[in-house]
Amino acid sequence: MDAEERIIKRLGEMIDMGEELSAEERRADHHGNYESINEGNVAQWKMSSLNILLRGFGENSIHYKEFVKEVDNSTFSVEIGNNILFAALDDMRGGYLAGMKELLEAEIFSDFMEQAEELFTKGYHPAAAVVAGCVLEDALRKLCEQQSEIELPDKPKLSWMNDRLREHSVYNLLTHKRITANADLRNKAAHGEWSEFDKDDVKEMVSSINTFMQKHFG
Repeated sequence: MDAEERIIKRLGEMIDMGEELSAEERRADHHGNYESINEGNVAQWKMSSLNILLRGFGENSIHYKEFVKEVDNSTFSVEIGNNILFAALDDMRGGYLAGMKELLEAEIFSDFMEQAEELFTKGYHPAAAVVAGCVLEDALRKLCEQQSEIELPDKPKLSWMNDRLREHSVYNLLTHKRITANADLRNKAAHGEWSEFDKDDVKEMVSSINTFMQKHFG
């Protein structure tokens, strides 16, 4: 499954989840029982939707901007957000890949770290952790490519790359441990294990990755 197929699959999953939540909203409106809405599921859906729109289309895309605007709106409804996801899926199937190509081909990582910082500032610290973790993983891949002694497999795991770079003295043991901790936090954020970390953990993670990027990529 290539990058485009993964994004299409994830958008479909978010749309399915959104339809279920939207049905809950309609039932709550009908009965006037808004406590029946699972706010945790709604929050997870928002975070995951923001993440896939950011990664698939970029922060300057109309899909991402409109979704952020709706999320910040006091009258936000899942149905409106889901309509934006439908439009994004339709455009992706139609060949709109500019955001993904930018992500895969970018040589400069600062824009993506700024996106992580913006998400953090707006209160979406789990999404910020996921974005920062993706930057870190891509950076390790590029560092491995710069080492002629390291032969990358087709789909190298972050932990594997981290171990190889430490073995070849690209960085020291302390940096290796920090990367391991940051990767663990990214995985927890990506899998919705939000009780396992807090905003301060993500703030430290983003700062650590920024320092790493400045040292190795200027």
